[in-house]
Amino acid sequence: KTSIREWVFHTGSPWCLELESFEGLVQPERLAFFGGLSKNLPLQVGKMENLYTSLKIEWELKEDLEEPLQGERIVSTDLTRLGTKRPFWEASFSKNKVAINLVVPMEKGSKASFLSEESEKRMLEELEPFCPDLKNKIVKSSFSLTPEVWVEEKKVKFYKKPEEMSFYPAADIFDLSKVGKKKKLKKVDYYGPLKEGYGLFSSLMEIKDAHSFLRL
Repeated sequence: KTSIREWVFHTGSPWCLELESFEGLVQPERLAFFGGLSKNLPLQVGKMENLYTSLKIEWELKEDLEEPLQGERIVSTDLTRLGTKRPFWEASFSKNKVAINLVVPMEKGSKASFLSEESEKRMLEELEPFCPDLKNKIVKSSFSLTPEVWVEEKKVKFYKKPEEMSFYPAADIFDLSKVGKKKKLKKVDYYGPLKEGYGLFSSLMEIKDAHSFLRL
């Protein structure tokens, strides 16, 4: 397991990679990405519309939580939240920490710092019935956007004839490394939830079978 330190595309195709655990450059014939794309990568899959991610809120407390709450996990949604920008949240409790994942829209230029104040206020109100006076027990707060991705369900109209359709359609990958320019890449594959029109079952099936149809 390693990570990519630097990479270069030439004429729209992968040219070389520099790995953290390897001296020198690697020249791949083809690249494949699985799951969600890191926010640190200058790449885009398709149109990237109607996506959600998680804002992670972590609180360190100055005193231990009550024992019945330690080790518990609360998951919350209701009909009034469905279709809104905050449809779902979950909270996990340990001895003197609380970790929250709040589903939020994945918007261009979005940062955890932009969402932190309003989201923390809301979550303190939501958790008040379970942990009264929680606000006064917090000594440290941290906020981060996770790599998790959810795609809002859309009605996809297929206008192609069945014989013209691929069971595993390709996804366009674009290079955004140059400001103001968007270039479609060749020899770069993507398998995961960002494919337009895919549901959870289709995404999992494709990832499972990907090794058998990666084109070399």
